[in-house]
Amino acid sequence: MKGWVGIDVAKDTITVTFLAADADTEHTAQTDTFSLTQEGWEDFHRHLHAFAHTLQTVAIGLESSGPYTVLLLAHLVTLPYPLYLINPTLIQCFRQAQSLRPAKTDPIDALIIARFLRQTHTTLTPFSETEDLHLLTREYESLSQQIAAFKTSIRQQVHILFPELPQHINLFAQRTLHLLLAFPSAQSVAQADSDTLHTLWQAPRGRKPRLTITQLQHLARTSFGVHYPTREHLLQSLIRRLLFLEAERKRLEQAILAYIQRLHQDAFRQLQQIPGMGPITTATLLAEIGDISRFPSAKHLVAYAGLDPSVHQSGRYRGRSRLSKRGSPHLRRILFLIAQHLVRTTRRFATAYHHYRQKGRSYKETLVIVARKILVVFYALLSRSVPFKDLPIPESP
Repeated sequence: MKGWVGIDVAKDTITVTFLAADADTEHTAQTDTFSLTQEGWEDFHRHLHAFAHTLQTVAIGLESSGPYTVLLLAHLVTLPYPLYLINPTLIQCFRQAQSLRPAKTDPIDALIIARFLRQTHTTLTPFSETEDLHLLTREYESLSQQIAAFKTSIRQQVHILFPELPQHINLFAQRTLHLLLAFPSAQSVAQADSDTLHTLWQAPRGRKPRLTITQLQHLARTSFGVHYPTREHLLQSLIRRLLFLEAERKRLEQAILAYIQRLHQDAFRQLQQIPGMGPITTATLLAEIGDISRFPSAKHLVAYAGLDPSVHQSGRYRGRSRLSKRGSPHLRRILFLIAQHLVRTTRRFATAYHHYRQKGRSYKETLVIVARKILVVFYALLSRSVPFKDLPIPESP
């Protein structure tokens, strides 16, 4: 006989169903509530140990429900039982299939989770604590989006205050940002002391600036930009926040790479050998995928990414196939970016890209197809521990 433990998580308590069943019959189903405290955890642990004592195996399942789940997960992963973090959409569909009555209580939810786990555990992937790594990569993604938004705002203000500047230098080079932080308009640059400008403009390292101090001041004196004090203060504020976010993103990048190289060292090195796969791109992909052994086949990984087709047909009706998009949107996004790079850096994926473009597929549709092919190839590489081999360059006639 096997045991199935379904946990419904609330803010301060958990409701747990201990379900014992064999292949055909449910024998016992006991439900208890425990507080999310040290005493509550110890009480739950005693109940779980007593329940598991006479059973062949025990598995634990709970819904993925945001921050309330995280605290409990940190304790559950220390237990010697398989742990399954289940998509709430699956539980909702299973509940509706069990009964049309809209009954929903914590004990009912815990029982539904235990029954769902019993019926579907062979198709589910056990939770691994290394999966939390995607929290860092998603925060990195969020920071990158914020940085892009700040850069857009800075461009808009510079267009008013010193519109000629971006035409001659990189607006987001460190020396340019620090110059604008001190002198946030063409007028202030034109009136600045040459020695002060020289100190700011001569960075301790990096490329030599394309403009000399004399050229910079001449550009400022002849600028069409306006003196606009409120926008100057806004520009300085935007630059300070941008510099902070860029420094924070750099620290986060270092942490991500350190974790990835410790948890997925071989996979990281393997994918890094592929032309076009940068370190943070590789790290983000591996953080979203996790341990490749979680997926029995490439099809399971493709479905996890939501790149599998959703078929609509009934009788003679054949609907148009679309992507299911039921997997991780973050994984789909990083795969789309990877596809954009690899169609330029590898012959294998460039050939696939041109093949589908010649068939009349749109740019976006073709990249999605290539992204799916990339994921299948990556699965083969990581699951078999073999190196990537690009297509050979054809010999000249």
